[in-house]
Amino acid sequence: MITNLHIYPSPFMFETRIMKETNSMIKLKLVDEIIISSLWKNGLKEEEAIDANRKVIRFKLLARHFGRFSKVFNYIEFIIRIFFTYRSKKLEYVNCHSLLVLPTGVLLKKFGHTKVLIYDPHELETERVGLRGKGQQLTKWLERKLIRFADKTIVVCDPIADWYKKKYALEHVYVIRNMPNRLTLPRKKSTLLKGKFNIPNNHVLYIYQGILTKERGIDTLLQVFGNAPKDKHIVFMGYGDSESVIKEVAKTAGNIHFQEAVRPAEIIDYTSSADIGIFFITGQVCLSYQYCLPNKFGEYLIAGLPVLVSSSLTYLSGLVVDEKCGWSLDANSITELSDFVTKTEMVHVSEKQKDVERYSGSLGWEFEETGYAEIYQ
Repeated sequence: MITNLHIYPSPFMFETRIMKETNSMIKLKLVDEIIISSLWKNGLKEEEAIDANRKVIRFKLLARHFGRFSKVFNYIEFIIRIFFTYRSKKLEYVNCHSLLVLPTGVLLKKFGHTKVLIYDPHELETERVGLRGKGQQLTKWLERKLIRFADKTIVVCDPIADWYKKKYALEHVYVIRNMPNRLTLPRKKSTLLKGKFNIPNNHVLYIYQGILTKERGIDTLLQVFGNAPKDKHIVFMGYGDSESVIKEVAKTAGNIHFQEAVRPAEIIDYTSSADIGIFFITGQVCLSYQYCLPNKFGEYLIAGLPVLVSSSLTYLSGLVVDEKCGWSLDANSITELSDFVTKTEMVHVSEKQKDVERYSGSLGWEFEETGYAEIYQ
């Protein structure tokens, strides 16, 4: 029995990358059993079977009652609980999906409780949004000290791989891009969102999907679409701190809509019912955002949508321009974004369809998952 432990330091709910990764490992017969260890929160089960080979164990932490110090004690307790829970279990592989839990993986390896330690971050961990000052210095020190214990590192795109190789002189860095499974493609363009919100077919519908926070440009989009013509709509699909603000605005703005997060298997069907995918952040952004390749980018394209991005997202912006599969606008100009939204019609969307179809034909999780055979064998 080959067992693989995945450690994720948040409540496991809509983590499509981990779901796809673990499914592929079972499909490719690289492991027999997968345990995903995460944090518990109200409404979630402490133990949940995904299928016959995968299960989620959520830890209900005592430290959550410690008031203002809860986050620190939660972190320490989670590391300790993971170590003592799995030290008696024979683990072939341990995947740490964040720098925060890498110490746990290192402990399990140093004490001989796993053969292979894999660092599996979903972004550039020491260059994340909001990380600065002493906090950033500490994370940089921690990653530099611990990453050498990882046998292999998996990242989401080439620029992040290049950064890790150069920064730490690493050899075993692998790229598995964030892409949806092509098997989930709808047979034809869906009408789910336009039908749900009574949006006429000739109105242009933008979609933003994923984590909803002001750091991801939600406030800017609300401002732009709040002043846009009423035949230009946007749907925010996901969850996060800005969810309540979006819902409140949507009560009075007839062209701003909210759709709660849906199951991974349903995402493409919902996405394909929009016309343009959008990810726009004004001003300077952290290096992690500059290099990012989020799930939403591949989901937009495979669903048949041209993509609108800000120039601040340099890697995505380059892809959009080079592949002609969308538009890149000046990140420092809300006026330029507003003008684009006002003037863009369905005919402009149609003009991009050939290039979207051409480029998206080479995208898909089926092309990415084969890389796991090399990593795990």
